[in-house]
Amino acid sequence: MDVTLLLKSLQRTLMFERDAAQRFEGMADEEELQKVKLDENGDAIDPQSAEGIKRKHRRKKREAERKALEEEMEKNGELTDDNNQGLPTIRGMISRSFDPFMTAYVALERKNMEQMINEVMSAELVDRNGQLPVFSSSVNMFAYIRNSIKRSLLPTASRETPCCLDWALDSSSSGASNKVKLSDKQEEELCFVINTAEYCAETLPSLEEVIRAKIDKAFSEAIELSQEIDTFHDVGAAAMKCIVAGLETSLDDDLNALHKANWQTWEAVGDESLYVTQMGEKLQTFVPVLRQMLSGLYFTNFCDKFAASFVPKILQAVFKCRRMNQVATQQLLLDVYALKTLFLQLPVLNNDGFQSSSTSTSSATIPSRYTKFVSNEMATVENVLKLIGTPNEMLVESFKIMWPEGSAEDFQNIMAVKGLKKSELAAYLDTLGMQRKPTGKIAEMEGKMSDMTENWKKNMQNFAKVPFTFTGGMNTNAHQQG
Repeated sequence: MDVTLLLKSLQRTLMFERDAAQRFEGMADEEELQKVKLDENGDAIDPQSAEGIKRKHRRKKREAERKALEEEMEKNGELTDDNNQGLPTIRGMISRSFDPFMTAYVALERKNMEQMINEVMSAELVDRNGQLPVFSSSVNMFAYIRNSIKRSLLPTASRETPCCLDWALDSSSSGASNKVKLSDKQEEELCFVINTAEYCAETLPSLEEVIRAKIDKAFSEAIELSQEIDTFHDVGAAAMKCIVAGLETSLDDDLNALHKANWQTWEAVGDESLYVTQMGEKLQTFVPVLRQMLSGLYFTNFCDKFAASFVPKILQAVFKCRRMNQVATQQLLLDVYALKTLFLQLPVLNNDGFQSSSTSTSSATIPSRYTKFVSNEMATVENVLKLIGTPNEMLVESFKIMWPEGSAEDFQNIMAVKGLKKSELAAYLDTLGMQRKPTGKIAEMEGKMSDMTENWKKNMQNFAKVPFTFTGGMNTNAHQQG
């Protein structure tokens, strides 16, 4: 089937129906007037062009002639309300016969979309003309879809339009998600993925409105892009997860240096440790790039997710230390204070260090929830270090005061870092009013025994609820003997 010939025939039919309706049924409504007009070749007509202005005057002339004819007929008594109400609209009378053949048109449109998407994705470029850099394939895709709507989105194609549109958007989201699987140190490309996903998710609602306004009302409800919007949000979230994981991986060696240091023989408190300086240098290189390339919403999301994932690891690293002396706790308190300052200022970190208050803007503020989370987490680390440096005879009371929500496991971890023997642990826990939490295979066995005990209790309780009646012969004999 010659799709081009089919479309030209359909377009001329629609033009005939529209002109006939305007001439014999009255002026088109506002929605009809806003639709893009097509010439005999199927190309959109610019309303401001000479051809567009000529057609506009021609349409007004026909409307004036129609009104004059109606007035003449009404004057002669030839026009009645019954005549007006009994005539069906001419729109769709002829063009609906094209419906069974429009599948070929949709297949051609889909093929063209596939070719366009494959071409731009095979040689992916970054479009930097907008506010944020995005992959050019997304810009080209939406431009193609909008041109397709202007060029040939016709009532007879309405039934197939949702399927074709869904396919194009699925292809775009799949292409963006494939970019997530990157090697290390490619955070820039991951930022492009996030920006592209955000651009697509923000563009889809307006595209949905445009299509619904131009498509047959009978099929407008089928245009539902919320699932595609969620898909693009998922792609952005996956890319953000990769960025956070990549930054964490780059800091792992520095964090390992914290618990691998020989804190048992530490003799003096000096400047902040080397691992703190190295963390600061890496963050100072990494974070400003993200803030420049991501929107404020996604950069804030990065700060929240990174802090939530990495900051608790500092306490875990402290608990891995062994036989830490009191001087070492003072050194670590200094290090932790430096880390707290670093993480609190992370959202406004730039290449020269922390952003001064004079240069801060509304786009580079620190959210209060972020500050609260980091402050609380680092305060716990500081309290743990103070407890580690506390003399043994004051440890129990200090633990109750400084960490009232602390568990027996937390107390055991502190004892382990201090280097106390397991034989001493039971006495401290008794004084604290806690029981020692078993570890290893013993903990596993006790857990299984506890589950078995609970199951046995439940079975006995259920058994006790069942009514028991005595129907044996002994009761009968006893009554007979009585």
